[in-house]
Amino acid sequence: MAVKAAQLLYSVTVAREGQITRAARKLNIAQPALSQSIANLEADLGFELLTRHPRGVTLTQSGEVFFEKAQAALAAAADAEDTARSLARRRRVNCRSASSPARRCCTAPTCSPSSRAGTPR
Repeated sequence: MAVKAAQLLYSVTVAREGQITRAARKLNIAQPALSQSIANLEADLGFELLTRHPRGVTLTQSGEVFFEKAQAALAAAADAEDTARSLARRRRVNCRSASSPARRCCTAPTCSPSSRAGTPR
């Protein structure tokens, strides 16, 4: 079983919104597709994440534990993405500062090895 990032996002959004319909609107996907995704995730996990009520959903006890871990995983993924963007910006800046004025438009893949020497890969 491999939980997908989209499934984490969907389950966290449903838990925060308290309604599948409202979460589907927020995620800009169809409500039946979201319901099916959550049901598939629950089947893969082997336990229910949500208790369904006529006017919404609440997390089960297991769902609460999963919710905390899913939030942490999404936050870690966002942090990794931010770090990658920062590193890419730094690499472009290092490249530009090491190049001649005529080559100010260079990007990391076309920089000379000497301009990349101090940049993490």
